[in-house]
Amino acid sequence: QMHRATDHIKEIIEQVEKLILRNYAYVAKGSVYFDVSKFPDYGKLSRNIPESLRTAVRIEEKPEKKNPHDFALWIKAPPNHILKWKSPFSVGYPGWHIEDTAIAMKYFGNQYDIHGGAIELAFPHHEAEIAQAEATSGVKPYVKYWVHSGLLTISGLKMSKSLGNFITLKDALDKHGAETLRLWIASTHYRKPLDYNEDEILQAKKKIEKIRITLERIDRAMDEAPKKESTLMREVERLEKKFYDAMEDDMNTPLALTHFFEILSLTNKKIDEKDFSEKDLEFVKEKINELGDFFQIVPEVKEEEIPKDAKELIRKRELARRKKDFKTSDLIRKELREKYGILIEDTKEGIKFKKIDEQ
Repeated sequence: QMHRATDHIKEIIEQVEKLILRNYAYVAKGSVYFDVSKFPDYGKLSRNIPESLRTAVRIEEKPEKKNPHDFALWIKAPPNHILKWKSPFSVGYPGWHIEDTAIAMKYFGNQYDIHGGAIELAFPHHEAEIAQAEATSGVKPYVKYWVHSGLLTISGLKMSKSLGNFITLKDALDKHGAETLRLWIASTHYRKPLDYNEDEILQAKKKIEKIRITLERIDRAMDEAPKKESTLMREVERLEKKFYDAMEDDMNTPLALTHFFEILSLTNKKIDEKDFSEKDLEFVKEKINELGDFFQIVPEVKEEEIPKDAKELIRKRELARRKKDFKTSDLIRKELREKYGILIEDTKEGIKFKKIDEQ
């Protein structure tokens, strides 16, 4: 649910009044400023962000401020200003930072668990939020966990309308698809910058294709599963634990995805070696869908309208390739194309096959 600052002017004014009464804020020429010298913890959050982001912030010079770093809680409006509300201080409008804490404290109380935002908001915006909230309530910490994401860039520059170097989400989705974009995003840790790079997105697309091919191979291998003991299930359980350990370590999605794709590579290897059971494959398929669902990157595996005889030919061709009988393999490929209209393609990720009329 969206809560607008303009619908919470009453709560904003009440919080500003509390900060004045508690001697954390002062009125100067109709505006109200937070006195950072009265809050010793001011700056505790931004010590953990790069110096370049702190020093790049423009400090607004106002002669009525006690300290250049004091920030506005309420601003007296110039005669021609579009935003104007009556208050005990002046006819004016709220400062940028006070809007968030007044709204959040109304609905979440004096403390809540997680606050997100881009790293560039850590100072001064989130720093000011902490100061305002903790000075108002006396409850510390205001937020238990701050989750700051890296900036989105394109060719190393910040993506923005002003620079004209932006790509709309709709265009990116139309070009690459949702699963590919989700995997590309998750392949970089959320705290690090993410650069829009076509080469990296292409690699993500290939990985999505590997997921699809692996699931299709699992479905085909179910019919020929040998009745034998295998270590596949135990090895997948070990990789699953590594996946969850990575996710619990500050959401280390790149490492988690590494273990996810290790499960796929292991499964393909075991299928090639005929070292699996039907129970193993059922377990692995469940885990691929379960872990992939964290990022919603598992593509839909369509039921291909392929005749039973053609499926048998595909199976025989796989066996011929394993035996390095490439002459038989090529003859079967030709038969599949001419008789059933099925095109076979061998890739590093596995075997792809599609109806020719789908190209």
